[in-house]
Amino acid sequence: MEIYVKKYEKSDREAWNRFIPESKNGPFLFDRNYMEYHSDRYTDNSLLFYMEDDLVALLPANRDDGTMYSHGGLTFGGVVSGFGMRTATMMSIFRSILDYSKENGIRRIIYKPVPRIYQKINSEEDLYAIYRVGGKLIRRDLATAVDLKVGLSYNSQRRKSLKRAMKNHLMVERSHDFRGFMELGERVLKEKYGVHPTHTYKELEFLESRFPDNIKLYNSYKDGRMVAGVLVYENPEVVHAQYEFTSDLGRKCGALDIIYDFLFNHLYVNRKYFSFGISTQDEGQTLNEGLVNFKEGFGGSSFVQDFYEIGVP
Repeated sequence: MEIYVKKYEKSDREAWNRFIPESKNGPFLFDRNYMEYHSDRYTDNSLLFYMEDDLVALLPANRDDGTMYSHGGLTFGGVVSGFGMRTATMMSIFRSILDYSKENGIRRIIYKPVPRIYQKINSEEDLYAIYRVGGKLIRRDLATAVDLKVGLSYNSQRRKSLKRAMKNHLMVERSHDFRGFMELGERVLKEKYGVHPTHTYKELEFLESRFPDNIKLYNSYKDGRMVAGVLVYENPEVVHAQYEFTSDLGRKCGALDIIYDFLFNHLYVNRKYFSFGISTQDEGQTLNEGLVNFKEGFGGSSFVQDFYEIGVP
């Protein structure tokens, strides 16, 4: 059956947002209320795919000259599909993407599939379709997640750090002090890497107001002073640490360890995965071994976030 491609318009907003939670691989990041907070930075080129009158898939995407990205403002952004998706249909979707691209002056596509841990059921029909249309793997980032269903396994360093946190009587609480948290983040990232956080505190306040059930900040305190914080993004299967920052004092006191221990053992015992995000830099060519060792110290194991380039014939 033929696929009809439609470029996203504001009139599609309701249908788009209704499809995301009903899909088999769409996190809340693909909700238009999240995607559009930075719409001034990206030229949206998202696509909707129909079979007759039925919406069967979405592609969060943006365009920059002759390149379409899926999506430049998101960690990943592959084809979002319903539970009825079939491989033959996905093949037709990718052929329609290439036809659409050719007709609209797009010469290449940079495609970032949804990682497996975010899939409610297996959803890798797109990877086969990419192979069939000649897509090439151009980048691979390494990420780490704890499988909360198989039990926690802290190494000795993490256990010692957690004991220090308890000895220092650190307290963990949910917070709405995004300003204080991001000011800490600015200092940490500038000193360690010479960079700035992707988000401002005002953007995080805005996003939390739109997604109060998904975006939450947890801080640890010593004598009433914030010494570390973790900003989490909650999805049905996966909780993701979007940002984590700790002060020098917090590092000495195990301030991050006690937050993660609280999240694992109290808040998210019924979730499948807790993702720490990537530990790679330079487009996947450099592994931050200290960072990945910290994450693996909680019993985390690795998965990849891939980037593919698809040429438009």
